[in-house]
Amino acid sequence: MACQTPLFVGCSFGRSVLSEPPWPPLAPAIVPLAAGTATSRRRDPESCGAPVAATLQLPWPGWIYCVRTPRGVMLSVSGRQDTTAPPPNAAIPRPVAASRGRWSAAVPDAVSLGAATIPCNFSIRAGSEVSTGRGDRMNHRKRRFPFVFPDRLPAQRLLSATGLVALLVSGCGRHEPPEAKSAAGKSVGGVATLAVHSTETATVVEATGTVAASLTADVAPKIMSKVSAVLVNEGDHVAKGQVLVRLEAADLAAQVRQGQAAVESAKAALAQAQTGQGIQKTQSTTRVAQAKAALRQAQEQLSLVKEGARKQQKQQADEGVRLAEAGKAQAEAGVHQAEAGLAAAKARLSLVKEGARNQQKLQAEAAVRQAEANQKTAQATHDRFKPLADQGVISQQRMDEIALQLDVAKSQLETAKQQASLLNEGARTQEIQQAEEGVRQAEAAVRMAQQKSREADSGIGTAAAQRDLTYEGARGQEVIQAEQQVKQAEEALRMAEAATDENKIKADTVKMLRAQVRQAEASLMGTNVQLGYATLVAPFAGVVTKRHADPGAMTAPGVPLITLVDNSGFRLEAIVPESQMFGLRLGAEAEVTIDALSRTLTGWVTQIVPSADAASRTFVLKFGLPKVEGLVSGLFGRVSIPVGHTKGLLIPREALWHEGSLVGVLAVDSGVAHKRMVTVGKEETDQVEILSGLSEGEVVVARDVNRVPDGATVGNGGEAK
Repeated sequence: MACQTPLFVGCSFGRSVLSEPPWPPLAPAIVPLAAGTATSRRRDPESCGAPVAATLQLPWPGWIYCVRTPRGVMLSVSGRQDTTAPPPNAAIPRPVAASRGRWSAAVPDAVSLGAATIPCNFSIRAGSEVSTGRGDRMNHRKRRFPFVFPDRLPAQRLLSATGLVALLVSGCGRHEPPEAKSAAGKSVGGVATLAVHSTETATVVEATGTVAASLTADVAPKIMSKVSAVLVNEGDHVAKGQVLVRLEAADLAAQVRQGQAAVESAKAALAQAQTGQGIQKTQSTTRVAQAKAALRQAQEQLSLVKEGARKQQKQQADEGVRLAEAGKAQAEAGVHQAEAGLAAAKARLSLVKEGARNQQKLQAEAAVRQAEANQKTAQATHDRFKPLADQGVISQQRMDEIALQLDVAKSQLETAKQQASLLNEGARTQEIQQAEEGVRQAEAAVRMAQQKSREADSGIGTAAAQRDLTYEGARGQEVIQAEQQVKQAEEALRMAEAATDENKIKADTVKMLRAQVRQAEASLMGTNVQLGYATLVAPFAGVVTKRHADPGAMTAPGVPLITLVDNSGFRLEAIVPESQMFGLRLGAEAEVTIDALSRTLTGWVTQIVPSADAASRTFVLKFGLPKVEGLVSGLFGRVSIPVGHTKGLLIPREALWHEGSLVGVLAVDSGVAHKRMVTVGKEETDQVEILSGLSEGEVVVARDVNRVPDGATVGNGGEAK
């Protein structure tokens, strides 16, 4: 007879089904497809034995006989397809076949239920979901059993042919194992139960991360050079601006000296051009003024010739002659001065082109040696008197004078070296060009002075003629001459005014030389900056964590020489999945556990990196940490951030039973405890959240679940607190 119980697959250990082996084979029988239970037969009390075969007639293929089966046992159904249709209320399940650890499709006229991967004492109800796995370990692949088992099947719908059923279990009915009956009817008293209710729980985002310093810097050079000295070691504490590494910079120092010389040369050329501009402006202004005066004089002379001379006009004529003679003397002096300037410019050009003489070089080298001797003497004096000053034998004032002498000696030595370097290097193209320009300007000044002298001669003659004309009176020819002189004076004034355009040329030259001075100064500044790159300093106060190079090693721009961290503050950088980012905000407090310190710290969210990693779909969160002893970069940390509260079902941890990887509870229904699998969520100290498998209001065994068998009647032990 068929059992009227829900579909159940399980394993029953204990006594064998029959009292004594061997068991007789099962005879062919007609099995009605009602819901029922069968129990596996075994050949010894300790393990599930070999299969027992039986031949049964079934109504049609596709239906599964409900069984109770141990691991490694499965129920198979096979037979020919009947032409008779199944009853209207019957749902034929999709044919499946069992293989170890997997479910797969089978032939259309056969259905197999695999128990090889289903652990002991595991219930499957019709329409429920289960997970299959290998042995007692689950791989969480869920399969649904949408089987409908009618209570009765009409006899006329039986198969006309006999199907072969290879049963690895015995049929239900009188073959039900004694231990199953005893467990189902057993009553366990003193069992505490608990009604499941929803409770508000805190929602916490958990993540892991690594401790990092608030500031980290790889100190690297900006130039390629050789390491001269490394002044720190790993673990040293340094202050901001402290020198860490020095690079060799002799070539840069020489470039600085060359730049200084270039600046001085450009400034000298500018000064010379400004002087020439001043002279040119003065001379042009004087020429214009003289031309205007000559024009006025010619016009007055013409008036005198036409009108006749008066006493005052005669005095003016005499004064004009004296002024013309004075202008002649001044013009001759200007010629001598211009010729002297030309000679000096030519001498400078010759000196620049020829360079320093050997005698000058020897004198410069002798000056260097003398300066070195003076420096050594001053150094020896300083070293000799320093202990005496420390002991108070000599006054501090005397020691200061000795130190000043040493500084002066050092400065003189540097100046002598620079002068010798300039003499040895010789003249540059720019200096030669400047000297040639000076010669051209001096020649122009000579020509201008000579012209002025000739104009002065002409002025004397004109003034004398004017005086004679004034005294003698006008004649017809004299009037014509006077008119001609007025025209000449007017032309001279136009020429003098036109000559002022040369002032603009001189002004442009001065402007160009000013630009050259600025360019030389900028080049010198850039060289000084490059020289500064030879000294690497700490960008902030901290601790040296890595020394990457030693003296003598070659460096390249951007290659770190020192790694420095700021140990005044640390942070934790954690990875959070995008699904848990909702509710996180800046400033939120978090519990940070540092395993290496065995401490839990209170941190806070300082930064949420706004972009996610495209591959892992995670965000980086940075948490500020308090300053504690032993906190260093690289430590592993775990962080918990409360983001809100939700309602969930919580039960005591001791209300769970465990079989391998399976977790469940004993649900009490009408006083009978049944094992039921549940899905566990977050776990607290003594409470566990249930995500699925239980509903609010259901009753479960609260503790001592291992002493309550499945199907046992539970006595009232009170509700657990």
